[in-house]
Amino acid sequence: MATSIEDINALIAGYTNLKEYFDAQKPRWDDDVVEAQNAYAALASNLNGVVVSQMNFTATINPNDPAPTNVRAGVFNTIKAAVDAAPQGAFVTLSLVSGATFPIAADISLDTKTLRLIKSGVGANPIIAPSVYSTGAHNALRKFDMWSGYLYLQNCDVQFPAKVDAALPWSATSTLVGYHSGSSVRVGIFSSTVTSSEPAHGLASAKVGTQVTLSIYNTTLDGPFSAVAIAFNGVVEISQGAVTLLNGATLTDGGTIGTNILQN
Repeated sequence: MATSIEDINALIAGYTNLKEYFDAQKPRWDDDVVEAQNAYAALASNLNGVVVSQMNFTATINPNDPAPTNVRAGVFNTIKAAVDAAPQGAFVTLSLVSGATFPIAADISLDTKTLRLIKSGVGANPIIAPSVYSTGAHNALRKFDMWSGYLYLQNCDVQFPAKVDAALPWSATSTLVGYHSGSSVRVGIFSSTVTSSEPAHGLASAKVGTQVTLSIYNTTLDGPFSAVAIAFNGVVEISQGAVTLLNGATLTDGGTIGTNILQN
C-alpha cells in the first residue's frame, strides 16, 4: 500500500509532539532520579539508625480509646493488635493504661519478638486477664505463645480466671506463656502481683524439653499455684528476690534440683 504525503506529514507531526512531550518531562524525571539518589544516600549513611528505629516498636494500649491509631508510637485497643503490628525480631514496649483491665481474648504469638509490658501513668497496676474457654475436653487459657522469646512485666498484674466448665480439667498449657517441645522461654516480672485460685495456673511450663528462665523481683504470687510448672524432662532456672508467696503459692511445683548449682 502506497504511503501518501499526508500520512508522512501525520507521522512527522506525531513524532514532533511525542518528542516535545518527552523533552518537557525530562527535567522532572531527572529531578525524581536525583531525589531518589539522595534518599538512598541518606538511608545508606544512617542504616544502623534506621534499623534500630524500625526494630524498636512502642505503643500505648488503651482498651477504652474510641479511635485507636493502630500505628507505631500510637494507640491500640489490645496487646495482641500492637504485637501483631510489630515487625519480626522487634523489641516491643507497650505502655498499658493504669487501672485498666486487658483481656487476652486470643493467643498472642511473640514468635521472634521480645515483649515488655509496663504501666502508663499513676494509679493501680493494669491487669492482664487471660480468658478461658472449653475445648470440650478441657478448660484452656488464651496465652502468650512463643518458641523462643522473652516476656517482661513491670508494674502489671496478672489475674487468672476460674474454669468455664467445672466438670472438665485444665489443659496441659494453663500458664501465661505456652510451651513447645524443645523450646526456650524467658519470663521476667517486677513489682507485680499474680493471682489465681487454680493450682494448674502459672507463669510458664517446663515440659517436654522446654527450658524456662524466670526472673522475678518485688512481686507477690497469691494462690495455690506455682510460678513454673515442671514435668516431662524440662529445665528451670529461677532468679528471685523480695518475692511474697501467699495462700499456697510456690515458685515450682516439684522437680529435682541438680548438683553444682548456685542458689540465691
